[in-house]
Amino acid sequence: MEPRAVGLKGIRRIVHSDEPPKGVHHVSFSRVGGEVVMDLGFHDLKDLVEKLNAAKSNEEEMIEIDVTVFAQYSMAADTFLRMRENVEQIYAAMKESGHIVETETPSEEG
Repeated sequence: MEPRAVGLKGIRRIVHSDEPPKGVHHVSFSRVGGEVVMDLGFHDLKDLVEKLNAAKSNEEEMIEIDVTVFAQYSMAADTFLRMRENVEQIYAAMKESGHIVETETPSEEG
């Protein structure tokens, strides 16, 4: 008997905690061979405000900030593609509802 491919009909989410979702300020991706690594992190908001205020006082346009990575996840390429598709669907819905308004950032200029 030859092996045959089997697809997923659906995915049922099971959440193992009653805690509210954790806040994330930073998401970054890197690649290790055929795997994608996703880092989730947060900024020290007090430090961020202090650096922004100092930059305004010194007429600086850009600042550097630290990110504390609290979780790293490694995933196969097909999992990454499913995540990308899901993110694109959510982005489109949020943009259509007016929750996302695209603006230019300094890094996009020039």
